[in-house]
Amino acid sequence: MIITEGSTTRVERDERRMWIETAAPVIGCLMLAIYFASLADRLVEYLPVVGVIALGIVLLVSGIRRRQVCVIEPTRIGYGFPEKKNKMWWVDRDRVGSVLVRQDMLLQVRFYDRNDGRMFASTVFGHFNPKELRQAFESAGIPVR
Repeated sequence: MIITEGSTTRVERDERRMWIETAAPVIGCLMLAIYFASLADRLVEYLPVVGVIALGIVLLVSGIRRRQVCVIEPTRIGYGFPEKKNKMWWVDRDRVGSVLVRQDMLLQVRFYDRNDGRMFASTVFGHFNPKELRQAFESAGIPVR
């Protein structure tokens, strides 16, 4: 979701994508736990079941709670988790020559230096729409590779 307030652009995660990307591994953990439970005969053999269920709960909570944002201001670009004691990382906008928004296994944004063209920062965005990130950088006047 792109939110524009004056000269500041804020990109937030796609909620539908978050639910799909979070639900898939949680359902996988549930299926694996059911499989391990069907094989267990003794109390000790239920430990993997408990472990897989705990992993599913951790994946569910971390997928839902971590709300990463990308903020593009006239003087700087920030990315991080604002609700976690303002844990944001900032890059001077004057230094950014271009960005590369790349979707492999994870959605990466790489920042390239204006002077020498080398990458100087990179971050991974979870549950974001790559088209929205590209559009936000382009509308802010930052070239996208």
